[in-house]
Amino acid sequence: MDNRKKIVFCLVFILAFIVFIPRVYSPLAGFFRLTYSKINIKGQITDFSNGSPVEMAKVWIGNGRTYTNYLGQFHWEDLKTLPKLALEPPDGYESYAKDIKCLEESSPIVMRRLYSCPAGLLPKPETIVLRAIIGEISQGGETEEGINNRYNGFWQWVHPDRKVLYGDWESFRANLKTREQILKKMHQSLRSVTVAEVAKYIQNWTDPVSGKTYPEAAEVKLRWVFEKGQVEETTEHLVRSNEVWLYFYPLTRSDVVRFIEENQWRLKVKD
Repeated sequence: MDNRKKIVFCLVFILAFIVFIPRVYSPLAGFFRLTYSKINIKGQITDFSNGSPVEMAKVWIGNGRTYTNYLGQFHWEDLKTLPKLALEPPDGYESYAKDIKCLEESSPIVMRRLYSCPAGLLPKPETIVLRAIIGEISQGGETEEGINNRYNGFWQWVHPDRKVLYGDWESFRANLKTREQILKKMHQSLRSVTVAEVAKYIQNWTDPVSGKTYPEAAEVKLRWVFEKGQVEETTEHLVRSNEVWLYFYPLTRSDVVRFIEENQWRLKVKD
């Protein structure tokens, strides 16, 4: 065998060792992987309530740390062993699970082991209530589709036990849309909402509307600013449903309908 054939033979052997042997996990390849290989890890941190990526979550990897990007992703390369991973949530979130669990993925390269380490974060009560209330803030030049999307977002964060008082989303949207139009005529449109006091957790809260008692609830104080500069502070309540805090919108369907009946004449008055 001449030198050229020897070189080709050696290259084929090396390629087979690197690419094909790990795919069948021979004892030899497994030994090299476990003994000498480096470890790469990757992961994505998402919002447990809706699956959206969470940016700027701090991920502790042993004594090192990194942050998630705008896609909620992080990675770390060339580790000698798989360290313990811990998650530190950004503002507005709380940990769903403190430690991150990793699963090994198949890798075509003998000397490289790859682990996938996904995790979720739960939005805090004040985050959820602001997500809901933003649905009440009118945006200039909105289309009908934009208004519907805004109220659909609001409805998403309302607790199921409060939703039943409205029947369905169509009724909710129609009534609140009319209420919003009346408030605009009265120059009492909502301009902004901020958290005046972060959530406090209370035991055995009773919903004043239904009379039902919940073993745990969250209280969030909000500051409302209206069109003419009026400022109002209220205490809002949330209760967990499938682990996620959801909002007990204080206005019932009968409250909104009564307001519309008493003030609908304003819609006929020209500005």
